[in-house]
Amino acid sequence: MNFAENSRTHVRIGILALSAMILVLGLALRWMNLDQIAEPIFDEVHYVPAAKVLVGLKDHPGMGLWASHPLLGKAPAPNFEHPLLGKFLIGLGMKAFGPDAWGWRFFPAVFGSLSLVLMGLLAWRFFQNSVLAVLALCLLSFDSMHLLHSRMAMLDIFLVTALIGLLLSSYRLIQNPELWRWRIACAVWIAAGLSSKWVFAFAILGFCWCVLALGRGHWMKRGQTLVMVGLMALGLYHLWFFYYAAHGFSYGEWLGFQWVANSVTTGKLTQHPYGATAFSMLLNSRNIWYYFKQVPDQGTMGLVGLINPWLIFSVLPALSVLIVHYRRHRQLKDAFILGWFACCYLPFHLVLMQRQGFLYYMLLVLPIIILAVCRMLEIAAQKIRLETVACLYALPFLALTGFFLPVVLAWPMSQDYYLWIIRWTGV
Repeated sequence: MNFAENSRTHVRIGILALSAMILVLGLALRWMNLDQIAEPIFDEVHYVPAAKVLVGLKDHPGMGLWASHPLLGKAPAPNFEHPLLGKFLIGLGMKAFGPDAWGWRFFPAVFGSLSLVLMGLLAWRFFQNSVLAVLALCLLSFDSMHLLHSRMAMLDIFLVTALIGLLLSSYRLIQNPELWRWRIACAVWIAAGLSSKWVFAFAILGFCWCVLALGRGHWMKRGQTLVMVGLMALGLYHLWFFYYAAHGFSYGEWLGFQWVANSVTTGKLTQHPYGATAFSMLLNSRNIWYYFKQVPDQGTMGLVGLINPWLIFSVLPALSVLIVHYRRHRQLKDAFILGWFACCYLPFHLVLMQRQGFLYYMLLVLPIIILAVCRMLEIAAQKIRLETVACLYALPFLALTGFFLPVVLAWPMSQDYYLWIIRWTGV
């Protein structure tokens, strides 16, 4: 083995070791002291009771104000605003490990961990560059919002995992449209995402655009691929009808129930202390206190939902660079990122936001943001060495991650730190 080959081998080993270290640390942060806060946090107060009903750990308490509604009154669980997959998984965790904090947060932690692996695979396939793959894994592993939701029994972590899986599968599909495994994978991720939250419909819009606009071959072939994947995904999603049929729903009632439930959800909030507009989400300016408690002899503990400021403030520069670069070079990677971001962000946040939103809605585009930032650095590396650019970007990101860890992992806070967080969040 000559000197050049020996050097490349050492570089590969070093990158693999760094990837493993980031992954292990990311997993450790998601799993350690998972049940530290024993009571339900934030929207866990809605999803945990519903999950208990779905898996038979608790009797159905009735629908309260909705009891007289012809469709909502027959809902299988009191929380009818979202599909059942995420709530079933939360319930299965309690069924397996007990109806406590460890049980209801088990599967969110599993899917948060799975999403890290999928993100690393996506970045490697997308960039074919180990440095950018490691950086993408690092950004998702240590982003505050993703880390927090990996440790909570909410539905958004299932959503973001399905999105990363769909991004990976759709990119492989447009490269290999004849391979059935990628068609099946796309269908599975679409059905899983839509079964977690109906807002995943915007990701389906992104998938349709990806296949039709970026796929290879004649447009009729692309259309056939889209129809095949759509039929498989629709078939998988329709398996839920059998569960609803067991609760007395006809097929028409099941369709109507979903329409009414989604309408109630989208029209539910008009004003909220943590409400965010589409633009304020890009500025990370409406952070959310998920939990707050004064603990004797320990001080103040709390959880704040925020996206790493270094990452979120990079979004607009990254998108601007990609737009300019695409206009000049028409490269697939730029089109893929810009198209997915437009489909997942613009309709949801700019067209349909006639009500208040929340910062954690940005989880639907977080993997796309990470791809955009990595792509911006790849373009910048045409003039500066990529390893240098990646390190310069990662260091402030990691510093901010460390700074905000007390309000992501509910560590006791000093008085000065607590007062600064209060001023920063504005609450």
